[in-house]
Amino acid sequence: MLKMIEGKKIVPLEVARSEYPKTKKIFIVTDMANMSDIKGYLYMVSEDITSFDDLCQERYKLYDKGIQSIIIGSYENGGAIGVQYEF
Repeated sequence: MLKMIEGKKIVPLEVARSEYPKTKKIFIVTDMANMSDIKGYLYMVSEDITSFDDLCQERYKLYDKGIQSIIIGSYENGGAIGVQYEF
């Protein structure tokens, strides 16, 4: 299930990564002037692998509108951060 994030609180990318642990998120990029301090806001959260395809579709819609975004986070379903396993 996807969850839309209310509000557009601009935060550094590293802060956004730590919000909503064990999820994947769409992060809308608003400022890339300093590549070591990318800023933006969380747009949508995918709480489990069953909604990952839907999250990707939302990201494609943003891309088609010319909105720069990235998918961040991890479900941590492999036991380690960033490792993904499928059955």
